[in-house]
Amino acid sequence: MEKIGREIGYWRETLVNVPPLGLSTSLLRSDTGVFGVGAVPFQIREQTVKRLRTIGRSQNASLFMVLMAAFAALLSRYSGQEDFAIGTPIAGRWSKELQGVVGCFINTLAIRAVVSPSMSFQDLVKRVRGTVLDAFDHKDVPFEQLVAELRAPRESARSPSSR
Repeated sequence: MEKIGREIGYWRETLVNVPPLGLSTSLLRSDTGVFGVGAVPFQIREQTVKRLRTIGRSQNASLFMVLMAAFAALLSRYSGQEDFAIGTPIAGRWSKELQGVVGCFINTLAIRAVVSPSMSFQDLVKRVRGTVLDAFDHKDVPFEQLVAELRAPRESARSPSSR
């Protein structure tokens, strides 16, 4: 329980005053939280993946971290915001005792993105790397418990924020 308390303290500090991401769309948000969803399949050329991996190696970052930085830059550009959180699912089987258990063990981590238009992409990757590593070091708090602990306002049309 002491570890969970420390982790909640980390998240409380990390997510304080994080604004909700405001992307303008032509669609109105549903009050019921039910949205039309779709998928757009695409492939990233092998040459592009190699370049992304090279950027990652130069910053000691994984491909996930490089792609998260690119996604944060894209969201920042489209929203005009420099501060927001991105939710990412993670596997919840880090405990040896759970490895043989059948069932879905997924948690959500909130990765806070602080993007400055003046920073280089390499600097953004470095920042995202640190944020992702910190988040994974504090992954044990179930997202629903975190939302309850932080008393994040809930709206059926959007993910909880800590405002």
